[in-house]
Amino acid sequence: MRGKNWGKYKIAQGWLLVVGFVMLLWAGTKAAGTVFLLDDSGLPPEEEAAAETPEGVPGPPSTEKDGEKPPAPGRPSVGELIQQLGHPDYWVRESAERELLRWGVEAYEPLLEALTHPDPEIAARARYLLRIIPARVDVAEDSADVREMLGYYESGSPEVRQSILRILAGMAKGEGWPALARLARFERQLPWAKLAALALLAAEPTDHNGRQRFATVIRKHLGDAGRSPANWPVIYLHVRQNPQEGLPRWRQLVTDEQRLLSSQQDQTGVVIVAGLLCLQGLLEADYCEPQVAESTFQRFLQLLLPDHPEHLRAMVDAAVLMQSRGKVDWAETVLSRAIAQGDPRRTLRARRLLAELYYDQDKPLAAAQTLESFLKLVQERTLPVLDVEGSTPGELRSRMYYFFACHFKQVGSLEDHRRYLELALQQDPENIDALIARAQLPEVPEEFRQETAQLIAGVRRELERLLADSTDPEQQASYLNQLAWLVGNTKGDLDKALAWAQRAVELHPESGAYWDTLAHVYYHRGELEKAVEAQSRAAELEPGSRLIRKQLDFFREALRQATPK
Repeated sequence: MRGKNWGKYKIAQGWLLVVGFVMLLWAGTKAAGTVFLLDDSGLPPEEEAAAETPEGVPGPPSTEKDGEKPPAPGRPSVGELIQQLGHPDYWVRESAERELLRWGVEAYEPLLEALTHPDPEIAARARYLLRIIPARVDVAEDSADVREMLGYYESGSPEVRQSILRILAGMAKGEGWPALARLARFERQLPWAKLAALALLAAEPTDHNGRQRFATVIRKHLGDAGRSPANWPVIYLHVRQNPQEGLPRWRQLVTDEQRLLSSQQDQTGVVIVAGLLCLQGLLEADYCEPQVAESTFQRFLQLLLPDHPEHLRAMVDAAVLMQSRGKVDWAETVLSRAIAQGDPRRTLRARRLLAELYYDQDKPLAAAQTLESFLKLVQERTLPVLDVEGSTPGELRSRMYYFFACHFKQVGSLEDHRRYLELALQQDPENIDALIARAQLPEVPEEFRQETAQLIAGVRRELERLLADSTDPEQQASYLNQLAWLVGNTKGDLDKALAWAQRAVELHPESGAYWDTLAHVYYHRGELEKAVEAQSRAAELEPGSRLIRKQLDFFREALRQATPK
C-alpha cells in the first residue's frame, strides 16, 4: 500500500524491506541471544578463547559491572600494562597479559587502540586479549528489535551490515542510537566502527527536543570514550555547543582521516572521509559564512565517483541527509550528478528521491520527467525490469502520471489534470494521493463520485486489514498514517482519522510527514489552532520541505481570518 509522501522512504517501509531481505538471506540461521563482536578471524570469541587460552591464564572475565573491581591501587595502569606486552622479558609480557585480563572490559578500548601499535608484539598480544575479553554489543535494555538487528549485524555480509546501521539509525524515538554508540566504541574492525559513528551522527534530529535526547545518549554512552571514532560524536556535540571551539576540532578530525586514507586504507575509506566532509559542510552551513560551507561541499563532491557502486550509494545517502537538514540545493546537485554519471541500472533510488524532492519543492513537472526518463529506459529494454525497494514499473508509472496531473492542475489545465489522474489509477488503483485528488475534482457526475467513494472504501478496508494483522509498531504507524491521510482528505470519518493520525504520531513522533497528516485532519475538523500547532511541528522536523512550509502558511492564514478582530 502506498500513502502520502510515497517517495520519502518512510522508516517503516525501509524497515520492512531490509528485514525481509535479511530474513531471506539468513533463513534458517538463529541469531545468538547474546551478541559479541567478531574480530578479523571471523570466529566467535568464546571459541577462540577456548582454543587459545593457555593453562594457568584466567578465562574470560564477567562483563557485568555489578561487583566488578579493578586491580588494587598501586598496580600498573592499563596503559602501562599494554606497554609491558612488548617487554624484552617473556615473563613480564605474560604477567602483563594476566593483569590485563583481570581489568576485563575496562581494558577493552585501550587494547583496541593497541591493535595498531608499531610494536608487532604489542599488537599481536592485544589482538589475542581482545579475543578473550568479549565486549557485548547488546544489553538488557535493548528492545527485541534492536537485539535482532544486532544479531544480523554480527553475522551479516557488508551489504547487510550497512542496511542494519541504517535501520538502527532510523528507528523511532532513537531506539537504535545506543546500539550504534556501542558499535562505534567496541567494534573491533575500525572501518565498521567509523561507519557506525557516521550512521549515529546522520540520525541527529532537527528539532530542539530531539537534539537534547540525542546529546544525552551520546554523553551517556560515549562521554568518556577516548578512541576514534567513538569520540567523533562527542566532538560533534562540542561543535553544537560551541562552534568557535568545536569546528577546528572537527576539521582536524577530518584532516587526520584524510591523511590516514592516503597511508592506511585498511583503517578507513573514501566513503568514511566523504561522510565526515558531508557532516562538516552541514555544520558550517549552520555556523559559518555560506562560501565556507560551499567549499566543503565541493570537496565532498570531488571525492566520490558516481560510477563506483559504493560511492553512488554514499552519494544518495548523503543527499537524503542534506535534504533532511534543509540543504535542498545540495541534495539536488548530488542526486543529479549521481543520475547523470552513475550506472543507470543502479540509479533508481536516486531518481525516486530526486523526483520526490522536486515534488516537495512544488515542481511536479520536473518530478514527472525524472521518473519518465528512467521508465523510457525500461520500456526500450535498455534496462531490465526491476522490482527495487518494493516498487514495480507500474507503481513508478502511477507516481509519474500523478506528478503530471499535479503539473496540469498547477497550470490550469483541468482536463489534462483529470486524464492523468485516471492514468495513475489505472497503473496503481491503490495510489492514495491520486485517489484523494480524484475525490476533490469539481463538477463531476454523481456516478463518478460514487465510483471514487467505492475505490476509497476498498483501499481503506485493505489498510485496516493490514493494520489489524500487523504487530510491528513501525509498520502500524505507516498504516495508521495512510488511513488518516486518505480518510481525512476525502470527507470521511474525521473522528477515526484523528484517532489514527494521533496514534501514528505517538508511535513515531519524529516523523514530520505524520505531523503533517495530523495537521490536515485538524484543519478539516475546523480545529485551526491545533492545525497550525501540528504543522509547525512538521516544519520543525522537515526544515527542507517547501510543501510543508506552504501548508503552514495556509493554515496560519485560515486561522487569522477565522479569528475575531
